Amino acid sequence: MIHIDIIVVTYNRLVKLKKALIHYEQQTSAFRNLIIVNNCSTDGTCEYLTKYCSQKHDKFQSVLINTDENLGGSGGFYLGQKKALELNADWVMVADDDAYAAPDMVEQFYNFIEHNDTSKISAVCAAVYNSDKTINTYHRRRISIHKDTFFNSHGININEYTKKEFNTDLLSYVGSFLNIKALKKIGTVNRHYFIYHDDTEHSLRLKKYGPIITVPNIRITHDDENSADLQNNPIPLWKLYYLKRNHMYMLIKHHPKCVINDYIFQLRCTVGAWIHHPQMNVYEEVERQAMWDAFWHRLGKSKKYHP
Repeated sequence: MIHIDIIVVTYNRLVKLKKALIHYEQQTSAFRNLIIVNNCSTDGTCEYLTKYCSQKHDKFQSVLINTDENLGGSGGFYLGQKKALELNADWVMVADDDAYAAPDMVEQFYNFIEHNDTSKISAVCAAVYNSDKTINTYHRRRISIHKDTFFNSHGININEYTKKEFNTDLLSYVGSFLNIKALKKIGTVNRHYFIYHDDTEHSLRLKKYGPIITVPNIRITHDDENSADLQNNPIPLWKLYYLKRNHMYMLIKHHPKCVINDYIFQLRCTVGAWIHHPQMNVYEEVERQAMWDAFWHRLGKSKKYHP
């Protein structure tokens, strides 16, 4: 029997978490454990989950992990993956509290692994849909490295979603089933990223074990409300810090030839923005600190830039 565990990390989004849990309860196929990591929420989530996990569920057993502080997405997923390894899972699916699994998501995953040799596959990914039922191609990406010195990634063409499956370079932690054999070989997510690029960096290591496959028949919906907010409003400075620091650190670790060009590109963008908008010098300071910390391998939660 194949043991499938699902990890959900949550922080102060109880309304969305409740909706996500209903979707796991309504799965057409059972799975073993639903591992819920509560990242020190302050909105009543802890009390709700304590009661929820004490109840019997038809499709799964529930496992609750409460943290003493907000460890970020990377810290939460690390604890979930660590627990799945301790419980001897075969596959573990990862998702945030604002991801809503299609009713047959687990069933379709079972169908894929039953008809394919997945021993050397590192991950099997669902197609991620927006709230308006369109496919979000950003969650499954491919890498392009120009002349070995410029790293770029782009969403996979929508036409590929008409195929039964296709190869993926980078996955997001939304509806991705990770092979425990791969985690034992290449390790879990780097918990010190806090937020941003933790799943991207993990993808680069996962590919060293075996291919990452996207199967469009496996489906999950991601609540894109937060994405819309970021399009209309500037990214908060503390988020910008982790976005820049972790991207640079990832390049240093995996694609060091790309670091210089990426640094020059980011510097030009920052200087250009500052010339046209002098009030943006605060962003320059954040990016400079982020790159400096990346070069000196200073990860974890920043004392200066935090929620």
